Amino acid sequence: MIYAGDPEAVTDFIEKVSRQWAENYSRYRRALEAIVRGEEQ
Repeated sequence: MIYAGDPEAVTDFIEKVSRQWAENYSRYRRALEAIVRGEEQ
């Protein structure tokens, strides 16, 4: 679960991680979207 009182902090975190995982980005993004929606894989 991700919780932050500052939505901008969450956006910054997602951007930093996405840049680090650029080669796996599409797979990472799908997983991240599932996490944000609260789905389990």
